[in-house]
Amino acid sequence: SAHFANNVFVDGSLSYSHFNNDLSATMSNGTYVDGSTNSDAWGFGLKAGYDFKLGDAGYVTPYGSISGLFQSGDDYQLSNDMKVDGQSYDSMRYELGVDAGYTFTYSEDQALTPYFKLAYVYDDSNNDNDVNGDSIDNGTEGSAVRVGLGTQFSFTKNFSAYTDANYLGGGDVDQDWSANVGVKYT
Repeated sequence: SAHFANNVFVDGSLSYSHFNNDLSATMSNGTYVDGSTNSDAWGFGLKAGYDFKLGDAGYVTPYGSISGLFQSGDDYQLSNDMKVDGQSYDSMRYELGVDAGYTFTYSEDQALTPYFKLAYVYDDSNNDNDVNGDSIDNGTEGSAVRVGLGTQFSFTKNFSAYTDANYLGGGDVDQDWSANVGVKYT
């Protein structure tokens, strides 16, 4: 992360994961099937924005971001001879959004900051998979809207608690409301 004196910021990340999955299921005819698959994935994220300060207590932060996830495919076959060929997954996600909040100060270290998030998200993941020779579209390509509400309470300069709720929906994506609760110590 980098935050410059002119209130511009840039955040970046790189990631790598290895997946080792054991699969098992009971089919509708009562037959038990199993199998396993392995794959590797790497990802990146880059976000840039500007922090507008509204007096001493408020902020509005427009931003843009791009992220990618690239997971290698692994051909596998289940014990009932069902075959899945090259189930790789590639996704590029673009996001334009704004975060806004206002801090109510109660003492030198204690403060309450409610905040709001709104973003337009576009995902161009066009992922087809072959299952027993039939092509299945497994992508989430299209546009969506991300909405979030939350609050953070600072108990001291270094210790705070937060809660938020988020929704992402539109196109091929419908991620119901999710909630997060946590504490931060810096």
